[in-house]
Amino acid sequence: MQLNAHRRYLRANSQYPKVLISTGEARSNRVDRMISKLTLTQERRRLRFETTLTVTTSAPTIPRIVDRISTMRTAATMTTDTVDFTRDIYSENLVLNIRPPHDGIRPSIAGISIYSRGSEPYESSRERFISIVLDLCYAYQDYAIWLLVGTEAWQRDSRILRHQKLTGLLRKNKVDLSQFGKVEEVQISSEYGLKFFVAVNLTKENIGDAFNIVLEEKCSYVVVGREMTNIMDFLKAGWIGKLYLDSKLVLVSAENDSVILKAFDDKSNSERGVTAIGNPLLIQSLFDRFQ
Repeated sequence: MQLNAHRRYLRANSQYPKVLISTGEARSNRVDRMISKLTLTQERRRLRFETTLTVTTSAPTIPRIVDRISTMRTAATMTTDTVDFTRDIYSENLVLNIRPPHDGIRPSIAGISIYSRGSEPYESSRERFISIVLDLCYAYQDYAIWLLVGTEAWQRDSRILRHQKLTGLLRKNKVDLSQFGKVEEVQISSEYGLKFFVAVNLTKENIGDAFNIVLEEKCSYVVVGREMTNIMDFLKAGWIGKLYLDSKLVLVSAENDSVILKAFDDKSNSERGVTAIGNPLLIQSLFDRFQ
């Protein structure tokens, strides 16, 4: 139905005016009225949204798994969001290139990326992130939000580092995670050194305060899930901050029926936005919202 509507929109904006003018009917009052009506319709549609849709299928026997749309968020800011969507992150898609688990178990995980190109104001990115997190919270009857921060590389083992841990290192950089609430932290040691992984429980009120941390700290995520989710499962899995490499974290998230969100600011492509993967129904609801 949406594709048919899109086709009607394309016909209304490109084919019809060309036919009317080329057949010489532009002189008639009837055509003038049609053109005036068409112009009014175009103006109304322009103020409401601008949408393009591209559909890709990997094979005729496989249902549609990849979608991309572009939507204008507000007429005031004229900020356009591009939305990439897939119902299966383990299939060919525009959201995330990740290999399926080696044991053959392939959980059902969908993904979506919502981003803008160009110089988007920081506040617009922040508002988008908050609204997405809140939408997911409302989908759970009992929800919880966690901020995950970790160390991407192995750190040289030392007595001072074991004492400071990651929370102490972040505090030196003027990032105090304790402002959000109770902090859970695990330490992993190996012949390569030490790694630290931290989780702190967020509320709907302080999501915006945590956004800057999520954007600046590359080895960080936000997880939205059920209140009874054992966050220690995530900490023990560990992560490096790149979704396509954090397969263990992705599986833990699927097992706990939660959604992982990754904020990104790709200066090389001038793209800033958020990627979310998790329960297909929840991810589908996000995609429906941006159509």
